[in-house]
Order: sequence, then C-alpha cells, then structure tokens
Amino acid sequence: MALLRLDLPAAWRWNPALMVLAAPLGILLARLAGAYVRQGRTRPTRAEQAVIWAMAAFLLVFGVLRNLPGMEALAPG
Repeated sequence: MALLRLDLPAAWRWNPALMVLAAPLGILLARLAGAYVRQGRTRPTRAEQAVIWAMAAFLLVFGVLRNLPGMEALAPG
C-alpha cells in the first residue's frame, strides 16, 4: 500500500527487497515484451534467464535472512 501511495520510505521499511528488484524487474519485463513484439520470441535468452534466477535467489536469501535472529534491520516495519 505504501508503494501505491508513493510513500517510498515506508515501502522501503516494509519490503526493501521489492524496492531493490523493482528497476531490474521492470527492465527485464520491458525487454521480454519488446522481444515478443519485434521478433515473436516467447522464451527468455540465457542472459535473461540468469537475471530471473538471480532475482529469485536474492528473494530466497532475503526471505531467510530477514527471519534470522540478529537481522532485525531487514524485518518489516
């Protein structure tokens, strides 16, 4: 909700991972859409797949870290 209200500091406090990945995800989606429109390509390239896997790994690591004792800085709120 904070992101929809454009309250970026609050959005960062609740989920910094989303804020970190917003720009790369937007660029990736624009590239995939452009490739589909221009070339009819429906599958991501190896580089795009690597970015997708890296983002997934980042979210997984972030999700684990934010729940460990001593990592209260990553906890929501």
